[in-house]
Amino acid sequence: MASSSKDRESFVYVAKLAEQAERYDEMVEEMKKVAKLDGALTVEERNLLSVGYKNVVGARRASWRILSSLEQKEESKGNEANVKRIKEYRHKVESELSTICSDIMTLMDEHLIPSCDMESSVFYYKMKGDYYRYLAEFQTGNEKKEIADQSLKAYQTALTTAESDLAPTHPIRLGLALNFSVFYYEIMNSPERACHLAKQAFDEAISELDTLSEESYKDSTLIMQLLRDNLTLWTSDIPEDGGGSCGVGSIEGKNIVDGACIDETVFYFTIALSIKLPCNLLLIFSPIVSPEGTWQGDLRKHHIQSSELVVSSPATSAGVTSLFSNSSLISSERSQHDNTVIHGAIL
Repeated sequence: MASSSKDRESFVYVAKLAEQAERYDEMVEEMKKVAKLDGALTVEERNLLSVGYKNVVGARRASWRILSSLEQKEESKGNEANVKRIKEYRHKVESELSTICSDIMTLMDEHLIPSCDMESSVFYYKMKGDYYRYLAEFQTGNEKKEIADQSLKAYQTALTTAESDLAPTHPIRLGLALNFSVFYYEIMNSPERACHLAKQAFDEAISELDTLSEESYKDSTLIMQLLRDNLTLWTSDIPEDGGGSCGVGSIEGKNIVDGACIDETVFYFTIALSIKLPCNLLLIFSPIVSPEGTWQGDLRKHHIQSSELVVSSPATSAGVTSLFSNSSLISSERSQHDNTVIHGAIL
């Protein structure tokens, strides 16, 4: 056991070295050794394995796209000799892609999925969906359909577990929705289903913004922004009678915090701004303070930019005061009161 532990530590260390040196094929080999040891992978080990394979397969996918583009250009010129050479080279890249994808899926089926927890199960089935999708990118006819069906099955398995065991704001669940929606758009040629899935994931995350942890909010908000960007791009591909709008929903009126400190309230507001949602923030304080009182200093340390922030106390809610606009920042003395936010809402 001690020897196995030392081996594991050594493999992981060399994998990290390989990552730093951008030698991803060797990084993959080291992490394969870790995966074949007893026990589930840690989050760090799981991510190292994913990064290694992502870079190894990503380089071949990029090569394949370049070769496909060159092949089309030569075909348009009628240069059959060059077309033949490119096809042969493209087939070599496709063979490498097939080997890599088969390799990681065998590793997951035989070593990773049988010993994993629910979170890791979503992670690995998402990976299976991804790597079947990569195979489907260069297949045609019945082979493409069969591989696409395998990808769909893996994504659906991951989604079922994610919806029952992971919060809508969890980065793995959001990443699954992002990649699954890309599958619908690029492989299944269904912008309607792609938009529906992406919009649902985005709206569900927004509706539970208060479950987003400070540790993962950067990853989660980045993926939410990618979902939003894809929705903007894909909407133009949907016919006007194609089932309605797939625009991103609003979080207007969402109660984001009750009985929270200013730091926590502003944290959630910062998340909303980081995904480029137009919004204002209403804060109601206790104890009662004047809208022009000393509480402004509590917000001074938060470098927030937004269209408007309004603050009130229960006794002065009729005179809600706009503190700043046009991305200006608050500047005043720190409060002498223990001003707890008893209600916060994004407007």
